[in-house]
Amino acid sequence: MRPYLLLALITLSAPLAAQSLSVRHAKALDLPAPSVALDLRAELGAEVTAALDAGIVLPFQAQWQLGAGRTLTQSLNLAYSPLLDQYALTIGSRVQRHRLRNALLAALESATLSWPEATPCASACGGRIRVVLDRGRLPAPLRLQALTDPDWNLDSAWTTLDP
Repeated sequence: MRPYLLLALITLSAPLAAQSLSVRHAKALDLPAPSVALDLRAELGAEVTAALDAGIVLPFQAQWQLGAGRTLTQSLNLAYSPLLDQYALTIGSRVQRHRLRNALLAALESATLSWPEATPCASACGGRIRVVLDRGRLPAPLRLQALTDPDWNLDSAWTTLDP
């Protein structure tokens, strides 16, 4: 392998130095079921990236408070299978598989969430949304560390949806 190709591969797979999660833009979609298109910015810290690459599932939860006072939640899980050398993003029951961690994060950043079982909105859904690492669903040995280490504090904060 040529040295510059090896350097490019190492650069693509190196852990990110800082962590952050934010909603840049969110738009309610005009579909029969309540749905939202997210534009996230997701950067995993070094410890979170190492956990993911070790095969630990990172459970996130999207929480949508609709203008009508209802709250809808949906799980988003990031996972890596060392055996298959493959990353996966699970949104509800849909699974997307990716070969690179960067592709996994790109898929998370442009996720579309849908709640087909929820009652449709009478008018524009609106409301606000956030995405947060569900630290309570992490494996037990990581929960205390996730509560005390700022590297594990992944919460986008509430963002108002564009109707």
